[in-house]
Amino acid sequence: MTPGDGPAVSGLRFVSRIGPMRASALLLLPLLSACTCEPFTDGLVFTCHDTADCAPGFLCQQGVCLEATRLDGGDDGGAPDAGAHEDGGEPDGGGDAGAWWDEAWAHRQSVLIFTTSAATGPDYAVRVEVDHAALVDAGLARADGHDLRVVCGGEERDRVVDTGHGWNLASTRVWFRAPRALPANSVNRECFLYYGASDAPAPPATPSQVFLLFDGFESGDLSGWNQEQPGLWQLDSSQTHGGSAALHYPPEAAGRRELSALPALHVADVLVEAWFSFGLVSQDMALRLRVTPGSNSYETSHQTTGGWNLAKVVDTTWQQLLPPSGSALVTPEWTRVGFALHGTRASVFIGDEVRIPASGGFDLGADFDAGNVGINKYLVRADGGGVWIDDLLVRPWVDPEPTVQLGPRE
Repeated sequence: MTPGDGPAVSGLRFVSRIGPMRASALLLLPLLSACTCEPFTDGLVFTCHDTADCAPGFLCQQGVCLEATRLDGGDDGGAPDAGAHEDGGEPDGGGDAGAWWDEAWAHRQSVLIFTTSAATGPDYAVRVEVDHAALVDAGLARADGHDLRVVCGGEERDRVVDTGHGWNLASTRVWFRAPRALPANSVNRECFLYYGASDAPAPPATPSQVFLLFDGFESGDLSGWNQEQPGLWQLDSSQTHGGSAALHYPPEAAGRRELSALPALHVADVLVEAWFSFGLVSQDMALRLRVTPGSNSYETSHQTTGGWNLAKVVDTTWQQLLPPSGSALVTPEWTRVGFALHGTRASVFIGDEVRIPASGGFDLGADFDAGNVGINKYLVRADGGGVWIDDLLVRPWVDPEPTVQLGPRE
């Protein structure tokens, strides 16, 4: 499971925006209350007309049954008071978050953002997963995703498709920034996913408006990176994950060759991820966090054939903190690898399934409280042509991450 994965959206009963169809659909909603499973325990979303349609312990909020302990509202299914457990009050722009944004769009679904024990800061990127293929097959959305928009508090936001999940898929993943900092144990209800506008103009889809940093290595140079030691870093078009170029390091003997973001970031709780393609399994390449002058950093590195470790570099001295685990990268396939830190606890994510350690993170200590992000090459063996890196991004990260659920279609 990759960072940000929420429970799968299933069990949805879609309600039409058209009155008679809405009434017809609502006749079936009481059947959901007879279900013995709890929506957020089992990863399901149940739609509702009022609280009577929900299981015990749940309230009807914006057409969806929500766990009562997350809300400060009464038991009448109305809007809850904006309090410690509710973050869906007046939007920043002062507008009506529930008003229809643009009549050119035929459909929308509410986007509910849930936090548990971890609050987020501002500019937190969240991800909503939608069965875009089903919408396209039903004639409700465009196959190219051009009409799919995220609107929060009446304001359209930049949204980008996940680098590993494109449009017109059963699991299309769309990233956008949450409308505000999210308190712990809260639900934010300011956002909607709109679609169904065949003549929609170009959408706002700038990655830098969603993530702290994104580089698809399409600029033609490495002006966005500082080479802390002279190295052989280059752009190359022979292998790419997305676009027409990727970052490449050709074969070279052992020795640190560090890149760090330019202009430098100064961040603490973040995730850096990138797609890797190894020409040979036994290569040593690292992602770095909290980079400070003098080669200081925390890092995860691919240790020849032994998987990924956790380590730190203090005053140029490298120390392994957690031995390699997980499987080595499969060549020549592209694999997404993420390295995340929240406080002193670190996690490594490989593809969609592997997290190292499996839960809770590993305590790296308190040598560095914040810093830049970067990459390090240590060893690239001669066979296989080198290492390629593409579609690198940096975003804020807390553990546990917020999860996102879609409400019924209107």
